[in-house]
Amino acid sequence: MQIAGMIFTAVGLALCAGANFWILITIQKRLAEQQKRNAEFLESQISILSEMKEVHEEEKQMHAEQMQSNAALFSRYGQVLAAYQRISDWKQRTI
Repeated sequence: MQIAGMIFTAVGLALCAGANFWILITIQKRLAEQQKRNAEFLESQISILSEMKEVHEEEKQMHAEQMQSNAALFSRYGQVLAAYQRISDWKQRTI
């Protein structure tokens, strides 16, 4: 009777060990899948960040060009105002 109990206990322990091993394998598989998804997500985030940096550099270049254009435009506007002022001064002298 004692041997039967020991065999029963041994079989029960073996079943528990097998179940625990199966649970462990399942958890490891899920963790591996999650790590793969995390790596893919991180890769996509790096790609997006790279694109954002490129767009930012383009915007900086466009802004610099716009500032140069604005400076040239204001310079020309100043020249036109000076010309009108000279014309106005000339008209005042001839009157």
